[in-house]
Amino acid sequence: MGINSTSDPLEIFYKDNALDLSVISDLSHRHFRIVSSHGQFLKIKDRINNSDQLNKKLLTLRPKDVYYSTSTYLNPTTVGPRGKERSILTKSGIVMKNDISFDLDREPLSIRNLEEVRKDCKKLIDFMDDKG
Repeated sequence: MGINSTSDPLEIFYKDNALDLSVISDLSHRHFRIVSSHGQFLKIKDRINNSDQLNKKLLTLRPKDVYYSTSTYLNPTTVGPRGKERSILTKSGIVMKNDISFDLDREPLSIRNLEEVRKDCKKLIDFMDDKG
């Protein structure tokens, strides 16, 4: 079991791996959700202002997955399930801006497929560089 006093692999992961959220702009305007160890989607109701604050939440909740919004909100704590409206002014609050993101996946998870995703990412970057 090593130096950890727990056998919960998620707790060990969150204790042993520091979060670096420096690449996320406008952190305090993001909405965070998790997938619990039981597979349930849950909203983190607090405004997240820094890595330490999120890390404390993750140590407590020990989620399998963590997601943050690609949109920034004037008040991210009011964000709820998206309704049919597609306006920037929703029941969830005012959307301030949106990031563009790309989700590159290969299944099953393997070293070979991670290498393929790396190549896909390089092709995407080259394509975007060519377009200016």
